[in-house]
Amino acid sequence: MTEVVNAKCACKDCVCVFEVSKAVQKDNKYYCSDACADNHKNQSGCNHSCCDNCKG
Repeated sequence: MTEVVNAKCACKDCVCVFEVSKAVQKDNKYYCSDACADNHKNQSGCNHSCCDNCKG
C-alpha cells in the first residue's frame, strides 16, 4: 500500500502543495491553512509564498 505524503490544498483557488502531516483537516479534506479550511470567512488568503491565487 502506498502512503500519501503530499497533497494539494482542497481550497479551489489555492495551489499550495504540502505535507499531509502538517495539514489542517476539515470535513475529511486537507487544507494548507486555517484560512482555506474556513473558506476564507475573514477574507484572508493563505499567505503562503507559493500561492498568489489564494487571496480570500
